[in-house]
Amino acid sequence: MPEGTPLSEHQPQTLVFDIETDGLIPEMTMVHSLVVKDANTGEVWSCSDNFWLDPETNDEHTYVSVVSGLRLLMEADVIVGHNIIDFDIPAIQKIYPWFKPRGIVRDTIVMSRLMYADMRDADFRQLDKRKREGKLWITPNLFGRHSLESWGQRLGIWKGDYGDIRKKEGVKLGLKGEALTAYVWGVWSRDMQDYCEQDVEVTAKLWHRLNSKGFSEESISLEHAVRAIVSRQERHGFAFDEKKAASLYAKLAGEKASLEQQLSKEFAPWFRFEEEVEVTSARSVKRTDLDVTVTIRRFSEKTGKELAPYVGPVREHYELGAVYSKVKLKAFNPGSRQDIANRLMTLYGWKPKEFTSDGNPKVDEEVLKGLKFPAAKTLFRYLLIQKRIGQLAEGKEAWLKHVRNGRIHGQVNTNGAVTGRMTHNKPNVAQTPSSRAPFGHECRELFYASAGKLLVGCDADALELRDLAGYMAAYDNGAYIKTVLEGKKEDGTDMHTQNAKALGCDRDTAKTWFYAFIYGSGDFNLGCILGVTGSKQKVTAAGRAARSRFLKALPALSKLIEAVKKKALKQGYLKGLDGRLLFVRSEHAALNTLLQSAGAIQMKRALVILDNQLQELGLIPGVHYEFVANVHDEWQIEVDEDKADLVGRTAANAIRLAGEYYNFRCQLAGNYDKGKNWAETH
Repeated sequence: MPEGTPLSEHQPQTLVFDIETDGLIPEMTMVHSLVVKDANTGEVWSCSDNFWLDPETNDEHTYVSVVSGLRLLMEADVIVGHNIIDFDIPAIQKIYPWFKPRGIVRDTIVMSRLMYADMRDADFRQLDKRKREGKLWITPNLFGRHSLESWGQRLGIWKGDYGDIRKKEGVKLGLKGEALTAYVWGVWSRDMQDYCEQDVEVTAKLWHRLNSKGFSEESISLEHAVRAIVSRQERHGFAFDEKKAASLYAKLAGEKASLEQQLSKEFAPWFRFEEEVEVTSARSVKRTDLDVTVTIRRFSEKTGKELAPYVGPVREHYELGAVYSKVKLKAFNPGSRQDIANRLMTLYGWKPKEFTSDGNPKVDEEVLKGLKFPAAKTLFRYLLIQKRIGQLAEGKEAWLKHVRNGRIHGQVNTNGAVTGRMTHNKPNVAQTPSSRAPFGHECRELFYASAGKLLVGCDADALELRDLAGYMAAYDNGAYIKTVLEGKKEDGTDMHTQNAKALGCDRDTAKTWFYAFIYGSGDFNLGCILGVTGSKQKVTAAGRAARSRFLKALPALSKLIEAVKKKALKQGYLKGLDGRLLFVRSEHAALNTLLQSAGAIQMKRALVILDNQLQELGLIPGVHYEFVANVHDEWQIEVDEDKADLVGRTAANAIRLAGEYYNFRCQLAGNYDKGKNWAETH
């Protein structure tokens, strides 16, 4: 650490800060601006190693040095900023490696995502309220966002638009990419410093707002610890085999072309209505485009004698004021759900049972899988291949579009769902098909361990079941826990066999039905899973009856559901294991919200326990091990080959310890596998 003394002997307890740099972390070379504000006293330190000249007096105006500002932050009890875990702190540490805050780090974007997990719904509620009051709310493009700009509007404090203004100027000059970034952020200016100061004002106000929400310190500290680990994961990335991916793409594209050929024979082109048109001038038109030659007898209007016949293209006659429908002959598009529905209904008499929000028949792989029509199997395969190609190469979030230096750095919102579950994008690695799914093995083996490393995959064993059993224990004295932990498929004492008896179906169907039930599925879908066919009313009634039989066989579950619904209706929220507030969208979603939240919190706590224990064992993150995927109840960890079993055992045990941490009634457990790629580890 450089020599020098802090600016002030008084070290504030809580300091809010923001920085401006000359680019994103991989490219940046300097910190232009640092602004620090004492959240309690309001004192501000505006820091920069630059200066500006007063145009009237030519006096030189300087700022506090960046190093001095960093020393202040290092000595604070708490430092606060927006997105500082992902950006500001690692950016500072890239330029100033000695920067290591001794106090607590609080990131307002992490807190915002925790405390306003239903932000989009909350914005719409505020919009309705403001409309009734004749007031405005934030601009629609910011709905649901946790950015500082959106919070500035919500709090009624202007964030500043320096970056937007400079970007528009640069675009007008024809700049893009690195040149545009350099134009906006490459050179310090007084306007940039003012912009940084205003960002700190917004962040300070947001900090006070978030502190008033009453969330438990337990949930806040957990989310920060998890964000720090996942931020490392994002920077580290997951090794991706581009060569093998290109080969798989070629294979899929070849099968897609073959299926398109088959379907073009199955479904001939047909005329489609385009629009209704009124004739504005009488005319005859030769339709040479139809490639149809006709022979028409002709007679003289004067003498009545027969003339030489007309031989040529068919002609259309249009009379003034007449109305006609324009149609066009179009080929069948197997990628169009509307085309598929049209042909199935027209040619095979299909009667759809489910419809989309805009009234079109629902057509997806699940629907096609249940149809017996000759082409349904081919259509199912086509949509599957199309989906895999989209994930791999052609979709907006395709894996091949997100590879950087041989690795995919998928983004993770560590509190993206109202339940506390993580969500994923750019790309959504969580949607990688399982090894059991068609082409799932080929997809997963694209994600591999770097040279000298192995992948360790660890997941929780029957997490949803254990969580359900743990909550049911209050109503059955742990009887269901015994079924979950000790029941055996071989002698019919396991829960899925027991459920099959209650539902009157086979074990596999009962297993599918149970998870659909737990995740809040409606009666219609529950009826479909049981194989009931017929009208929507008939299928729904069957699902409702099955639900009733199931709950009658499990009275403790029925009591739990009613208790959770009652609490959600009364309070509008439920409390998670770590004291966080869980906003419930409907009473029917209450149990699913509780269970999914329990699993998410347990896996987050296990993640923190595991990361701490590995470091206590002397392993260094980013050197001996690093997380490459966090997907629901599963981790993928890239580790030194000789440490794979140690990491695997520690990971599995961390899941057990997480259950004990929350004194959960049903014991948790984990399993691990090791291998060279994701297909071998899960």
